[in-house]
Amino acid sequence: MSKNEKKKWREKKNKMLKKIKSEMDDDDTEMTEESASALAKDWMELADLDGSGTIDIDEFKDFVDKLECNLSEEKVEAIFEAADKNNNKELDIDEFGASFFETIKSMKVNGVEEDEDN
Repeated sequence: MSKNEKKKWREKKNKMLKKIKSEMDDDDTEMTEESASALAKDWMELADLDGSGTIDIDEFKDFVDKLECNLSEEKVEAIFEAADKNNNKELDIDEFGASFFETIKSMKVNGVEEDEDN
């Protein structure tokens, strides 16, 4: 990834994380699987590195790593496997939305905050 691509990724990530954090901190609004699925559609193009329209485990691990979730490899794999409803080792947009929801929940549990210095 070039320096410019990394900068664009960080800017988009920080904007989306700020939106997610705002929704999670709002007492009247709870992050739902539906709202996470809507967000996932925005992120799909960034996570789908090979342009196949699906996310494989390596792309998912890379995506979670870029989000700086600080989740163990086992947790990331468990999220992926739970979301892969048809067990084809790839996540379509709906499955990716479910995995995105679980990742966001894990971020909240782990206290991950956005990093504006990166």
